[in-house]
Amino acid sequence: MIDDPKPDVGAWLRGDGKMARRIRELNWAATPLGPIEQWPQSLKTAVQMMLASGHAMMLAWGPARTILYNDAYAPMLGNRHPGALGLPFHEAWPDIWEEITPLVAQVFAGETVRYEDLPLVMTRYGYPEDTWWNFSYSPVGDEAGAVAGLLNVTVDATPRKRAERAEAALRESEQRQAFLLKLSDALRPLADAAEIQATTTRLVGQHLGVDRAMYAEVEGEPGAETGIIRGQYVRPACEGCPSVVPFPERFTFQPFGAHTMPGRYRGELLVVADVNTDPGFDTAERAAWTAAGVRAAVVAPLAKGGRLVAEFGVHCTAPRAWTDAEVSLVQDVAERTWAAAERARAEAALRATSERLAGLVQGLPVAIGLTDAQGEVTLANEAWRAMIPKVIPTRDPKRLPLWRAWGPDGRPLDKSEFPGARALRGETVLPGIEMLYGGEREAHWKQVSSIPLRDEHGDVIGTVSAIADIDALKRSEAGLRESEEQYRILFESIDEGFCVIEVLFDTSGEPVDYRFLQANPVFERQTGLVDAMGRRIQNWLRSTRSIGSRSTAGLR
Repeated sequence: MIDDPKPDVGAWLRGDGKMARRIRELNWAATPLGPIEQWPQSLKTAVQMMLASGHAMMLAWGPARTILYNDAYAPMLGNRHPGALGLPFHEAWPDIWEEITPLVAQVFAGETVRYEDLPLVMTRYGYPEDTWWNFSYSPVGDEAGAVAGLLNVTVDATPRKRAERAEAALRESEQRQAFLLKLSDALRPLADAAEIQATTTRLVGQHLGVDRAMYAEVEGEPGAETGIIRGQYVRPACEGCPSVVPFPERFTFQPFGAHTMPGRYRGELLVVADVNTDPGFDTAERAAWTAAGVRAAVVAPLAKGGRLVAEFGVHCTAPRAWTDAEVSLVQDVAERTWAAAERARAEAALRATSERLAGLVQGLPVAIGLTDAQGEVTLANEAWRAMIPKVIPTRDPKRLPLWRAWGPDGRPLDKSEFPGARALRGETVLPGIEMLYGGEREAHWKQVSSIPLRDEHGDVIGTVSAIADIDALKRSEAGLRESEEQYRILFESIDEGFCVIEVLFDTSGEPVDYRFLQANPVFERQTGLVDAMGRRIQNWLRSTRSIGSRSTAGLR
């Protein structure tokens, strides 16, 4: 503020308003307007009218465009009030001066300028902000009729515009959410990638009212990329608007703007309001877009792991100023389309693998079962499900009593030591454990093996188990043991000496010796050959040659 002794302004500048007092108190002699008592009547009249008005007004007077303003205008200056009083127009509003200079020049040339909702970025509180203004700039004449000043009558439309924008944003958000919900409902039952891509392009094309929407997957190395259309919507013809031709099913990227490719690899959106006026395209590239029937476009590239894998694009045959909401929607749907298509392909591959695995498992001669980390059966053949229908026995109290096993010491095994339970803890149980399955009267022997399934981090996510039927083998072994025991009893109880010997041959095939395999107690008493089992005759006889000859002769 410029300070000085209060001048005598007489009766013409009266009023109780704050700005009237500030104008009276300001040292105008230090401004281009000069002492207030020397102001021309035309300026005094303009100031009186301004101060008396309830509307926001500002007066710019003289060659320096020195400003004065009323109480209603003061809040519009923000932090510049009250220091702006008495400053030249361009110093009071430096941040918008470049934009309004032409308007000010028009007014001092004698024209009146009027604007509705003029957008201006102002720095009134130390930071830039978007503002909107309804105002008129009118010329004010001096005593000679020449334009000496500019009267600004203004209304700050910023609150209204912000409210409108907030309402529009809310409306756009509601519309966006409604569309995305519709899209999700449409995609939910689809299991085929091609159906998903066709559905998203159709719904987006119809929602945005574009001439074409397409989803393309990208092949080839950088500099030689090729797009393959996987889904495409083309607006049908209507009265006065013929339909456009579909985009080529295979196309190369380079003709449409080689300079855009690095940005696409970074996932940057390509937004074109008018190909013909966009300075980023040269004549040849514009010709390529025109030949494809495209004047405006939004392209959302999908870069994954440093590779350009796909793109979602919408096209118009006429120029179009795309809104932020439209651009954001295209980008969002691009990601959703890619994710849904990849998920569908992965699920299809998993189904095919599962079917092949199920066929393989079904044909195996043993019971095979796969479980998850909770022990629930996820894949099994009929032989397995006949014994374990839903969950491993250690997690099934009803079926657990059907399974029994014993350790080497004859101790019954706890359920925590069963193969499935151990595999879920990360142990590999091979070659397995012999277990009895079934009731007391109809129990059968099984060989149960189990190994853990792990994910890429090494965590157990399930098990693979096999159950082999060894009942016949176990019963044969038991029968053989019983037979051997009966033979042993008979062998040892007969009252005649008895032995089993093995004839040993030399390299020419001639018999040269005997080896005792078995001998009963009577034989040992009769011959005196104690602990004969495993020994040779020559170890017991003194004359190897003579006895060997008699022995071999006897064999012949």
